[in-house]
Amino acid sequence: PGGRHVKLLDHRDGYPDGPVTFRLPQIKLRDKAELPALTSHWQNFSREAQALHASHPELKWLYAGTRGGNFLVFPASPMIPAEFDPRTRPWYKTTQSARRLSWITPYYTAGGNDFVLTLAQPLPAHSALPGAVVAVDVTMSDIVDNLLSTPYCDQCMFYLVNSKGEVLGKR
Repeated sequence: PGGRHVKLLDHRDGYPDGPVTFRLPQIKLRDKAELPALTSHWQNFSREAQALHASHPELKWLYAGTRGGNFLVFPASPMIPAEFDPRTRPWYKTTQSARRLSWITPYYTAGGNDFVLTLAQPLPAHSALPGAVVAVDVTMSDIVDNLLSTPYCDQCMFYLVNSKGEVLGKR
């Protein structure tokens, strides 16, 4: 975050400057027809994602999935599986169905290493990438650690419960 070079990753198709780094977003390209639209939004997404991530480090990933199955993510992630398609993920499907800003029930990331809570928003139909969804993740471990670690009392039990009555964390 903030432009500091952390680690050099393998080259990814569609990445404009060669090897993937944590300094810039990563593009996972499936549909080359969308590349001009992705390229035109590259700098804006990069600038906004870096600024948001720097001021709110609890936001783990900021990303967008397109109708053609392309994926733009910041910071870059080496854990994205080769067969990854954002259109199959809960955040994309739920938000497309709702057609509005949506909180997504926590789920495991495609790499399977983090349990996340996602806020996602579809892009308007008149945008350069109609059918795309933008999203941001917060890890549930951070939420549980931050919300449930407040020392109200030693004899108290605290639960984090979603609107379906599912217990997401307890202390």
